[in-house]
Amino acid sequence: LSSIFRLWLEAGRIERDLMKQGAIASTLAQALQEEAPSPEFLEQMRQFIADSSNSQRERLGLLGILSYAATKETVDIVLQAASTLSDAQAREAAITGVGRVGRLGGGREKLSPSLERVWHESHDQNLLIFVAVAMAEVGTPSGIEQLLSAALATDGRDEVRARAARGALPKVYTNNAVPPLATRLTDQPPTSEPAKLVAPILVKIGDATAGKAVINWLQGTGE
Repeated sequence: LSSIFRLWLEAGRIERDLMKQGAIASTLAQALQEEAPSPEFLEQMRQFIADSSNSQRERLGLLGILSYAATKETVDIVLQAASTLSDAQAREAAITGVGRVGRLGGGREKLSPSLERVWHESHDQNLLIFVAVAMAEVGTPSGIEQLLSAALATDGRDEVRARAARGALPKVYTNNAVPPLATRLTDQPPTSEPAKLVAPILVKIGDATAGKAVINWLQGTGE
């Protein structure tokens, strides 16, 4: 990993070959999925992104590589950058990168604990929007339940999370999200907010378990 990272830097700094650098970036993202990075390498990545003496293009490029790798280790770095960077452009790139990790890379369900932690702790409206999208696309039952709780809350105490959750939930597509969705749909009248939110998501998922949940609900409704 260190050798590939060095080649990526040299392609831009010495050879000034952006096409080659882009190809090496893809190689590095794939290698991060296939090989567990050492703590030393991860710390090097953190420090490189935080160091403003590195060029903005390189820092943004590395954030892109880490978000496309989308492993637990790389996503933790991107989340930290999205929460702590003082540079507005780099922080925005990190936040946007968070929104991609649910449909990329090899982390999948392993990403959910880190995403859920930021969902609970952050007060950054923009970050919460992209974290919600990642949680929806990863689709773990715990993450979906938290999004549903926020989206369907009636006390109005946290409209920021409510809006982020309502915007993200239609992006759910994996069948591991079916159990919490089906539970929320049970015994709901068709005009209720839970039914209007959840039923279309289950139809979109479209597998046997989602279909059974929708049919069972329809059979219990009126004409």
